[in-house]
Amino acid sequence: MRIVRTVAGNQLLRLVTDRQALFLLFAVPLALNFILGVSLQRAFSPDFKPDRPYRVVLVAAPNNAAAPQFREVLRSAQEYGLITVREAVDEAQARRLVTERRTEAAVVLPPEFPARPALVIAEPGSVAAGVVEEAAREAAAAVVEPEVAAVPVRLDVVAVKPHRGATRQPGATEYYAVGMSVLMIYFAARYGTLSYLRDRATGVYLRVRASGVSRASYLLGKLAGNLVVTFFFMFAMTVATRLLFGVHWGDVRGWALMTVAASLAAAGLNATLMALIRTPEVMDGVSAGLFQVLGFLGGSMIPLYIFPDVLARISHVVPNRWMLDGYLTLLGGGGPSDVAVDTLKLAVAGSCLFALGWIIDGLQARSVGEA
Repeated sequence: MRIVRTVAGNQLLRLVTDRQALFLLFAVPLALNFILGVSLQRAFSPDFKPDRPYRVVLVAAPNNAAAPQFREVLRSAQEYGLITVREAVDEAQARRLVTERRTEAAVVLPPEFPARPALVIAEPGSVAAGVVEEAAREAAAAVVEPEVAAVPVRLDVVAVKPHRGATRQPGATEYYAVGMSVLMIYFAARYGTLSYLRDRATGVYLRVRASGVSRASYLLGKLAGNLVVTFFFMFAMTVATRLLFGVHWGDVRGWALMTVAASLAAAGLNATLMALIRTPEVMDGVSAGLFQVLGFLGGSMIPLYIFPDVLARISHVVPNRWMLDGYLTLLGGGGPSDVAVDTLKLAVAGSCLFALGWIIDGLQARSVGEA
């Protein structure tokens, strides 16, 4: 155990004295937390509105009988802050304004309306297209069937159910404090993995082995070091986001359980990669790509609630999703029992990956006569 503690302590010491690694581990996620939290803050609000109203032009002849109803409906959307409306001379000018992105959408009302349909011109798939199309349909209904259009519709507002055990939904800054941390926890664990591969490449590993240290002790020390480094990383991120952004990570006992399990999962994945990829340069590139894919699928970069159905289903088998769900539950007011399932899944996945890495590394070592 003394050798394991020594190797693990050496790994932590290497990290805290490596300024470049510390900068990348902490400055990058904190900067992304700030940028994404500020820029997407309104998208997490139930009364979301665009930062600036969508620009819409209306094309309608002065004597068009349906034009007043279209203007009235578009004006109501304008008063709500969704759009601003101005007039265009003809359809050609409206199309040119849209293609040059000088306006987000145009509504063309032909003189023969309703015999000829109203035309909405907009970029395909844009939010502005959906908003303006809905307003145009409402205006068309007011012209064609004014009695039906005048039937009132009652809006019943209900609260959205938060994560299990949580009592509130997180804001953008809170979401990305967790999202960026669980993305970067793999990079924190990778630091020890890369040091192991570099030790092998530079001969340090063989010199240590020649002094009587067994492969098991050395490898356990590296993996224990990974767990210590990732726990230290999550603790530092928790403190930093608390001080910089006022993020409360919730119940301390639940946080500790989640962090141990998340650290085990991150260390386990790195152990498997370390066994499969024996070159530090290759490991550096492959792991960076893999960790970013896991972060994307797990919801670290894009909010989970806007995921398409296919990606949402895939995310349920990604460890990042389990980490994100667990920490967000705690952050929303949940306790240790509310994150028990996520903690168990992470611990089992981490243990399995760790065992797999151990077996593969042993086979690799025997194949070159090191065991």
